Amino acid sequence: KDSILSELDESTLLVMAAAPADFRPEKKEKNKIKKKSDRLKLILIQNPDILLECKKKIESKKFNKSRTDRIAAETKNLKQNAIIKLKKKGLNFIIGNYVDSTKKGFGEKNTSVEIFSSNGLEIKYGPNNKEQIAKKICKFLLKNL
Repeated sequence: KDSILSELDESTLLVMAAAPADFRPEKKEKNKIKKKSDRLKLILIQNPDILLECKKKIESKKFNKSRTDRIAAETKNLKQNAIIKLKKKGLNFIIGNYVDSTKKGFGEKNTSVEIFSSNGLEIKYGPNNKEQIAKKICKFLLKNL
């Protein structure tokens, strides 16, 4: 988090991947957890929202030429969830993709994505191989700087 925040400046284009996990275990163990009973209570706490912290810094420093975009991985309601994140985080664009095999996400050779913008633009790419999708996303983002 700190290394990302330290790199932000007036002309930053920040594109962040979807978080691998929204939560993490509250307690860290140094050693293997031994069996003491048939049950184990695991308490999860929310991970920090690094993108939101970056957006706050960009706004507080008045980095007016900086942009933040995000890739959002979803298992359901892709459009609805992506647009909620787009608005909540004040993004220019969000690239949504499903992460289950029926929608061509993780674990597949091909994928599909949908790009949503803060001004209502919606674009779909795919299904296509992931390298081609990545090239289309980069081309789109560069065109819309």
